Amino acid sequence: MTLSKKQKLIVLLFYNLINILLFYIVFCGASVIYGDGPAGFGEVLVKGILETYSFFLFLGGLILSRLIYKSNSLKSKSGIFFIFIIILITIVLISISRLMIIDACSNSKGYCRNWTIHLE
Repeated sequence: MTLSKKQKLIVLLFYNLINILLFYIVFCGASVIYGDGPAGFGEVLVKGILETYSFFLFLGGLILSRLIYKSNSLKSKSGIFFIFIIILITIVLISISRLMIIDACSNSKGYCRNWTIHLE
């Protein structure tokens, strides 16, 4: 698979745009705390840890996408490894952002009061 620099740039910009959107969902979800007292403290800790973890994953994805853009060959072992890692980063960010959306929609106080979640 040989991509020109322009094609690599478009793919990696699209990849980073997706990760920005996912991190934004995590950031918005982590900034809303529903519980009071000890439950609220635990919620702050869990959401804070998830937000920090997501931030470092997002930064790792940015750095790896820059390395992939600068690399000459995507067929080398390091290129395939980097692609595997950035796909894994995106999957983890999708999972965490999905947790934040489920948390926001799980009660009558959240962003989506009249929404329903259909888990199949």
